[in-house]
Amino acid sequence: MAGSMDTFNSNGASVHGIFSRDRCLTELVDDRSEQSYRHYISRRTVLEMHKDRGYDVAGTGLTRSLTEFRSIFRNSPNLDSLRFSVSIRSNPYKKNLVIFMGTDEIRIANIRAVYGQILSKESIQGLILILQSKINYFARKEPEKFQFKVEVFQVHPPVV
Repeated sequence: MAGSMDTFNSNGASVHGIFSRDRCLTELVDDRSEQSYRHYISRRTVLEMHKDRGYDVAGTGLTRSLTEFRSIFRNSPNLDSLRFSVSIRSNPYKKNLVIFMGTDEIRIANIRAVYGQILSKESIQGLILILQSKINYFARKEPEKFQFKVEVFQVHPPVV
């Protein structure tokens, strides 16, 4: 028996229609890019975390929708374009830097390369690394040598 129902896709857009038993719900899934969706969610989450921690996130795109995110960053975002820094409200000279890492296993050389890319280390209060892959034991120990706090967050692939 068919019935009328309102359903929402992963963009939050309403999908109206009549569904019969022989149609699959997977037809409603936004398959344009799970990768951009994971980047959108992780970037938004880390921005919200910074806002809660007292950082100035104005102008960072915190309120940006997935559609707006995709129009700016595309379905396969360049990881360098996703990186950002935010200043703490009480001291604008102290910043937190957020860097998105690739899908290859993270090794010591990757962590050292990130450290080498940071030009004004004295203004960095903290670094957040967003990982899409495994980080080996030795690479996990490398940030302990940094002069600022390093937090590592893992973006998990979607459960299928």
